[in-house]
Amino acid sequence: MSLPYFRYFPGDHLKAKVGMTHEQKGIYTELLEISWGQTPPGTLPNDPAEIARLLGVPLKRFTPQGPIVLRAWTRQGKRLVHEWLQREHVAGVAYHNERSESGKKGNEKRWKKSHTLSLSDRLASTKGSPPSPSSSPTKENTHTLLKKKEGGGVSSFSLKKDMSQELEAERTQTLQEYTTRRADAAQAAFEVFWAAYPNKVAPGPVKEWFRTHPVTPNLISDMEIAIKCQAKTRAWIRDEGKYIPHPAKWLKEECWQDEGLKVKRQLVF
Repeated sequence: MSLPYFRYFPGDHLKAKVGMTHEQKGIYTELLEISWGQTPPGTLPNDPAEIARLLGVPLKRFTPQGPIVLRAWTRQGKRLVHEWLQREHVAGVAYHNERSESGKKGNEKRWKKSHTLSLSDRLASTKGSPPSPSSSPTKENTHTLLKKKEGGGVSSFSLKKDMSQELEAERTQTLQEYTTRRADAAQAAFEVFWAAYPNKVAPGPVKEWFRTHPVTPNLISDMEIAIKCQAKTRAWIRDEGKYIPHPAKWLKEECWQDEGLKVKRQLVF
């Protein structure tokens, strides 16, 4: 899901820009904006020529500035990753979905109240002389009596049927919108995880895991820290990463909760 905005905390970025010239500060800020719109969000191509093209400046002009303005991004495969931006994107998607869901519930509540009042008025207008009784009504003529009213007009039967159909359509629409928002949040979480995890194989089961598990910004942050810590271990480094677990297995076994990571998480913060 693409978000048109992100929260900007001046204090955090002032620290990131310490020691930069005015020109470098401007480049850094523009790279934040460019990085936000990339796929996955919060990343840049690991290619100085491509970054210079995105900035709209000659490569010769960008090359001496690159090591300074890009120090907030870390290299992960073919992408440079700004971890703060990625966490902000996950948080932004979650907040957007929460607000959208709250607004939807409020609108639905107001709609039901308005619809119920309107329906009561309409039902009241159908009251009149009762249909001629039948000594032993069958199922068929009972249905006919409910649909008819002396003097014409709309019957209570048809109004109730209309209300039932409208409520069912409303439920279907609500479910579809919720499913779409859930899919957007799952895709955003997958993109952040996939950018951080070094063993990029079999993305299908990974996407399925994120589709079927509730994910919060805190959980994504814990995963990123765990991956960063485990990437420095001998098990993951030896034989050029041959023994790094498949990402789906890492998720299934909840490896971000390994006991050995608790002290390392504290050191990261």
